[in-house]
Amino acid sequence: MLALPINTATAGFSPSLLSMLVSWAFMTLAGLFLIEASLSVEQEVHYLTLSTFFLGRIGKYLGIFLYLFMGYGSLIAYSSGGSILLVNLFQFLFDLTLTRTQACVLFSILFGIIIYLGAQFISKINIILVCGMILAYFTIVGGGVGQVKRSLLFRSDFTESAYIFPLLLSAFSFQMIVPSLTSYLNRDPKALRVSIICGTTFPFIAYMIWQMIVLGSVPLEGEFGLWKALVEGYTATESLKYYLSNSWLSTASELFAFFALTT
Repeated sequence: MLALPINTATAGFSPSLLSMLVSWAFMTLAGLFLIEASLSVEQEVHYLTLSTFFLGRIGKYLGIFLYLFMGYGSLIAYSSGGSILLVNLFQFLFDLTLTRTQACVLFSILFGIIIYLGAQFISKINIILVCGMILAYFTIVGGGVGQVKRSLLFRSDFTESAYIFPLLLSAFSFQMIVPSLTSYLNRDPKALRVSIICGTTFPFIAYMIWQMIVLGSVPLEGEFGLWKALVEGYTATESLKYYLSNSWLSTASELFAFFALTT
């Protein structure tokens, strides 16, 4: 979510919205197909046993590789994004300058310890973080709608659309949990279909509004523009806070970035 406006900035709002709609439809169908596959196997399954059942030994090892690749890619993305937040936090609170590498290691250690404390502890912490993320999101949306400029929102370049599909597809990636979800919902086909459709549609709406706020408020060019954020690896909230006229909206954007990464 933090990367979406940065990577879709050159395409603009309309092309990115169309590409997002296609990605949403494709990934929702993929989830529904996986439900059918999971229900067709009478025993309790997870992603790797499902790939073994339908694709054999080669499918099993391919599934393991993809599973690890997705997890490793996610860890890199979140650690990199979290390091930026820690650099800013230490600069603000202690007037200390951390390198990106130092901040990345610190972020990994801090949240690695939380994970080590177990699932129940994580669940309690995550409820607080999710509530904070929702509150920060609606604060930005409520205050940021008035900052949207038509000239920025209607800028578009449909030739850039093809380059943003990989990121948009990953924004709706949940398929690895579908087999486990099948057991969790007691193999109820109706409940499973509702969970998949709602579980992709709600994020689609949230992404669409978020895209509108950021792409309509932050210019592509400039010192803190979206292009520079893309080149230097900053999150969308880093650029957004410089173009919001209210200091409390800037604070909300920082909090949203923190909660979005840590949840």
